Amino acid sequence: MLLQARGATTPANATSATIKENQVAFLLNDGKIVDLDGVSNISFSESFNNELYLVVFQRNHPGVISSYPLDTIGDCSCSYNYTIGPDQIFGGANGHKELKNNVWG
Repeated sequence: MLLQARGATTPANATSATIKENQVAFLLNDGKIVDLDGVSNISFSESFNNELYLVVFQRNHPGVISSYPLDTIGDCSCSYNYTIGPDQIFGGANGHKELKNNVWG
């Protein structure tokens, strides 16, 4: 997987011009994305002036951007769950499909 941190005020403004950092990661069988050691959380070293939108790329799929910004204030541990509803990705149901009851992918 390739993760991109994009600093912007909205997901529509989070274009390739707003890329702050890239991280390579592993996708686990349970859907979690972890660092290359297979267990650690991903960390970005860049500080952000705007809200942070996360873009996830997988080799067989176009990139998916979060609809909502992550909390980037202070030294926080942030998470984002793309699977809990169609509004979790920018573009909504146009880029998301309900895989089973209340699980989107």
